[in-house]
Amino acid sequence: MKRIFMVCLTTLILFVAVNATAVEWVAADQKTIGWDPVLTLATGETIPAGDAIVYHVYIKRAGQAEKSMVASNLATTQYTITLDQEGRFFIGIQAVRVYTVDGQDLTSESEIAWSDIPENCGAGGDFGIFYLIPPSDVVGISKN
Repeated sequence: MKRIFMVCLTTLILFVAVNATAVEWVAADQKTIGWDPVLTLATGETIPAGDAIVYHVYIKRAGQAEKSMVASNLATTQYTITLDQEGRFFIGIQAVRVYTVDGQDLTSESEIAWSDIPENCGAGGDFGIFYLIPPSDVVGISKN
C-alpha cells in the first residue's frame, strides 16, 4: 500500500511540474505582441533625462539558438510579427539605451528577454507562436 501511495505521489508531482512549465503555443501567421516599457537602468536607477529607450524584436525557432532580428529601434512597446515559414517560434525583446556623449549617439543593450521564460512574461505566462501553412482550397465540389 505504501508503495502504491509513493508511485501515485511521484506521478502527481511530475504531472504538476511538467504542466507548470508548459509553454502555451498560439497558432497564427501574424501576431501582435506587446511588452512593458523599460523605465530603469539595470542598477534600478531611473533612465536619465535625454536618454532614449528603443527596442529590437527577435524570433528563434523552438529548440534552436540561432535568432533573427525582425525589427529594430522601435520606439513603441508593440509589434506585429508576420511568419512566412512553418514552425514553432519564440519571441525575444531587447531594450537599447541610446545616449549622447560629445555629440555622438552611443548605445547600451539589455539581454534579450525570450517569451519561453516565464519570468519575462506577463500574467498570460510563457508562450510561443506556431504557424502551419494551410492546405489548398477544396475544388471539384459536385452534387453527386
